[in-house]
Amino acid sequence: MSEEASKIKIYIGAQIEHASERDFLAFIASWLSEKRISAVVIANVEIDGRQIDCIVATANFVAVVEVKASHLPIRGNMNGTWARLSASGEWKDYTNAYQQALGAKNRVRDAMQAAKPVGSFHPDGYVVFTSPIPYGSEVTPGNFKTLVTTIDLLPGQLKVAKASPWTISDWEGFAGKFKLNSVTLDQAIASPEVREELDLLKRYTDAVASEYGRDGKCWLPETDDQRTELVNAATAEAGCFINGPSGCGKSLMAKWLTAKLAAEGHPTFFIAAKNFTGSWAASLRREVGLLTDGAPANLYRAIARSDRAVFLVVDGVNELGAAASEALRGIRALARRMGALLVITGQDAKPEEFAGLRSVTVARPSKELKERIARSVGGELTPVALEVLRAVGSGIEAGLVAQIGSDLKANVTRLLLIDQYIRKRLAEHARAGSFGLRRLASSLHEQVAFSIAETNFDDFMHAEGLGFVECDALFAADLLVRRAGRVSFSHEMILNACAAFDLAQAAVKDPASFGQRLSTPILEPISGDIIAAIENADICRDVLSEVMSSSLLVDAARGCFGSIAASTARGLLNETTEACVAEIRDARLVLSKERDAIRIGWEAASRREWTYPEKARLRAIGRLAVHGPGLEVFLRLCAEMDGRLATERRRWADFSREERYPIRSQSFAITYYGFGESIGFTDIARSTQRCFEPLSKEERAFPINLEELTSGQLHFFLEGRREFFDGDDSEFAEHLIYLLRERFRWEPYHVQLVMLNSIGYARRASQEV
Repeated sequence: MSEEASKIKIYIGAQIEHASERDFLAFIASWLSEKRISAVVIANVEIDGRQIDCIVATANFVAVVEVKASHLPIRGNMNGTWARLSASGEWKDYTNAYQQALGAKNRVRDAMQAAKPVGSFHPDGYVVFTSPIPYGSEVTPGNFKTLVTTIDLLPGQLKVAKASPWTISDWEGFAGKFKLNSVTLDQAIASPEVREELDLLKRYTDAVASEYGRDGKCWLPETDDQRTELVNAATAEAGCFINGPSGCGKSLMAKWLTAKLAAEGHPTFFIAAKNFTGSWAASLRREVGLLTDGAPANLYRAIARSDRAVFLVVDGVNELGAAASEALRGIRALARRMGALLVITGQDAKPEEFAGLRSVTVARPSKELKERIARSVGGELTPVALEVLRAVGSGIEAGLVAQIGSDLKANVTRLLLIDQYIRKRLAEHARAGSFGLRRLASSLHEQVAFSIAETNFDDFMHAEGLGFVECDALFAADLLVRRAGRVSFSHEMILNACAAFDLAQAAVKDPASFGQRLSTPILEPISGDIIAAIENADICRDVLSEVMSSSLLVDAARGCFGSIAASTARGLLNETTEACVAEIRDARLVLSKERDAIRIGWEAASRREWTYPEKARLRAIGRLAVHGPGLEVFLRLCAEMDGRLATERRRWADFSREERYPIRSQSFAITYYGFGESIGFTDIARSTQRCFEPLSKEERAFPINLEELTSGQLHFFLEGRREFFDGDDSEFAEHLIYLLRERFRWEPYHVQLVMLNSIGYARRASQEV
């Protein structure tokens, strides 16, 4: 039924700009019509200096409504300033809507009294949210003066049984006094200007969905629930921060999410951080200009009036380069000005500046997902391809394996895999194109940049001897991309690999200092590729001997960077192992009493002074044990260490008995956990306690006889029980019963503790055990 049929008259003071107010007007007109209630509805009017969103006047009640819409969590009581959550996790000032509505209804009451006496009558005040109040909000429900509610609950809260001192005719006269315009519902909520803005918004969101949907559909989630979890994280609170290693699919996830949100009608802006040139506003204008013909200002105005949830997606903040600190603050400020939910991707952990964003961690793809990715790109996989797939650690590498196809070489490193891919894509332009990519990558790396202006790119390539034909081939092969007048590599992994070849040449001049530089922030992300590019064994040894990153040494020893690096790293770790054994055999405990306190430590003369690179090797030995390949080495070291501790405890037995000092537990604690000045073995032991990696079938089959293990070995296996004993519940329970009966009371405190923690793991065993 139309508003005319139910005698609903609508007056407006000015065109209604905000979608939330138009939504409310359409809702209340429909409800009044359905209930056959005659009414005068006044919208967007100014009364004595105060803007009023809506007045709903009937013969029984008068409701003054403050209309609100927020897609970010809000907090507020009846008094004081309200607050809204920002991406930083801070609550920024937000207008107190309760006080707005209370002031509005009092202003309407004064205007009524001035026009025609109303006695003690007061209109009812309402704050009405036209969308659900966001999760995480804490908002007052209001009181008898003004209620805070949502549009779906409002009809049940209207005081329809009251009596109003004014008739419908009085309200029509009121509208005349303020020279309000009488309009139909369609005229109020769908003027030509409104329709034009809605059309502009739709053209933009359709363009975004189309632009990013092409890449987004290539994202293959690890699980069926991953898409839903991503959307939930992005739309909750202030947004989300997606982090994970290079090549794990973060950019594809972000593009899929961008396309999905835009397809649902949400204004969504996608910005690649590598194209940032110092101004987020300029980046936003370029993005809009690439997708629509309209002026960005018109789009921004349409978005501000639409009251739809706005999303700002920034991909790859690790590629911001030297301007990262200032740029991160700029992102936060831009999201706050736009009232946007923020979605950010990056390789590193979530910065403190974005504490208000939910964390979404993307792991390296499983073997099954890598095969799905490869098959989605290249169809059937050869035996060589399947073997290489097991070794690669990212989704993009899995895709490269499939695209190289039958030309794939076995035992290929990531660096050579990317080089094979580049050469296959470039075909007859492989030699010149590959050279140009290496020079471009090296230049960008020196500048700590991830993109270059297209005109500068042309000049650079010309200076390096590449013609336009070769340059065009780089774009046609999707190795380089153009966007917003800038040129960048299609993926940072290709950029890093190309830069690594040139950077590896720098190691020839001064390998030792270069090895130390590999741990600096500028080189650390591509250090593995650089090591893989070094083909001289002597230089590789000189570089790795100064490396201070244990993870780099672990990956090198596991063969991730080729056979030369693997052989070199293993040799260095073997030397460090023998040095550790020598220190253990000479280590001497020292106990002293100061007043009532007993101090325990290692004699300074018996401790070896380990250099920083040597300490990195010690940690690498421990991490290899957790990964599996270094298990036997670590167990040997534990046996040496526990034997030495037994000798030292005997030496201090009389002192310990006299002082009632728990030397067994305390000596174990300083050795395996460490405090004060420690020996090299402690660095190894502590590095095994972070987490266990999934083990291969061969590593799971390692023969374990818990009854014969030393305390340190037992502690290690029980800490890793989920890896070493998973699926062997009954056998593990039998071992644990023996340990609790025969060894528990003799073990150091930390070993006893891990025994007790293991009881819960054994609960799955048969009750008969």
